[in-house]
Amino acid sequence: MIILLIFTIILGIGYTVSNPPNIRPIEMVILIIYLFLAIVYATIGIVVGVLALKKLKLATTKKEMFSLSILCLILCNLVSGILLLCMEDKDFCEEEKEETHKKSIDTVEEKLLKLEKMKNDKLIDDEEYKKLRMKIIESEF
Repeated sequence: MIILLIFTIILGIGYTVSNPPNIRPIEMVILIIYLFLAIVYATIGIVVGVLALKKLKLATTKKEMFSLSILCLILCNLVSGILLLCMEDKDFCEEEKEETHKKSIDTVEEKLLKLEKMKNDKLIDDEEYKKLRMKIIESEF
């Protein structure tokens, strides 16, 4: 997109500089319209690309990304659109699974630390501590 915009600007400047007295008003209008469309297309492509990246971070299924994948394919970059369309559901959930597992481990650790504190404060005896500890570990894993 950016290349298209730069190419259009260079083409317009080159044409204007090389044929200044021969430019007809209709040619100038067409050139301005073409330049305007190139700028609009580039801007829309950038916006769609940014939206796709933000949505990609939050998406959990391929279905959620399908419409933005098609828009990326048309407006942004052929390669990024194809890659987004080729992704599978398991590609989206990986980070969420890791985060959930990490939270689960943190929760277990917190529970075990509280349980150990209760044992050290003599609120429970060793036998109760062992039973509760096994219960916490079994329930989380």
